[in-house]
Amino acid sequence: MSADQTLNRLLWELELNAWPALRQTLLDGWVCRFSEGYTGRANSVMPLAGGALLPEVKIRIAEGLYRSADLPPMFCLHTAYEPPDLDAFLERRGYRKRVFHDCTSVSIQTAELRGRYDHGSPELEVTSVPSEPWFDALATCAGCAPSSVAIFRRMLQRMVPEAGYALLHDNRGRALSCGLGVLERRWLGLFTVGTAPEARRRGHAQRLVEGLLSWGQARGANGAYLQVISNNHSGNALYRGFRFSEVGTYWYRMQD
Repeated sequence: MSADQTLNRLLWELELNAWPALRQTLLDGWVCRFSEGYTGRANSVMPLAGGALLPEVKIRIAEGLYRSADLPPMFCLHTAYEPPDLDAFLERRGYRKRVFHDCTSVSIQTAELRGRYDHGSPELEVTSVPSEPWFDALATCAGCAPSSVAIFRRMLQRMVPEAGYALLHDNRGRALSCGLGVLERRWLGLFTVGTAPEARRRGHAQRLVEGLLSWGQARGANGAYLQVISNNHSGNALYRGFRFSEVGTYWYRMQD
């Protein structure tokens, strides 16, 4: 396995821990995750290792599991997925690439935590448990429906690594931006970074990310990772400012 594949395998493990599913089961080197339909990565098969069974056998088993859960069979294929011909096999079986925001791929990016990062401002709070204002901000800043927020609450209760829930608000207490940082093995993962629609393009997300990087660095992180939709131009511009660069991609294949 190359160094790039080793790094991507590590990042995939970290992401699985940082975004826990409500239920999951192992299938001969694959992880099948179920979370009542909230987010693709928590409701898809993650093929981590090759295993002993033939891929077509495991695919049929996985399809039965997802249909029993009233979910469409879906595979999350990462730069380091196993076996390497699985994507082509799924395509021949009728699995199509999932499209979101006119794009089919998600960029996996990393950055070294070099120098010192500003803690942000007095209006930036990073807490070890999610507050009700944080969940409220998740709905407005990240566009989560109430039903999705309710599922995400339950998912977060299953998280094992240390987490930092960041909330940036104005002097009246109104949420401007929110995000989640997850710390494991000296890596800081950034998730659900969003800004209130009426407060965008004013640097609030930059202040929030800087505060989360400072929070992670103070706890021993020397690297950070994140995922951003490949054609999200504003998001990619934000993260380039913090020296994030792409190390891999992932995409989904699903049945109707």
